[in-house]
Amino acid sequence: MKKAVCYALTLLVSASLTGPSFADKLTVISAPEASKEAFQVNKRINWQDNLDAARKKAAADKKLVFWVHMLGSMDGKT
Repeated sequence: MKKAVCYALTLLVSASLTGPSFADKLTVISAPEASKEAFQVNKRINWQDNLDAARKKAAADKKLVFWVHMLGSMDGKT
């Protein structure tokens, strides 16, 4: 199993190094546009602010917890 995962990761890294640069694909957007996009993404996610409660809900729903630990506020005004 470990060999298969290492092999897959090696292939992914190799492909990313030989393909077009990631930086070439990036687009710069304005601050208001970035704020609007962040708001749209955040309102579609059912964020929990209590890890223990999120774990209990995930166990009841038989789902995993995606834990994001961040500093600042979610609205981008850190």
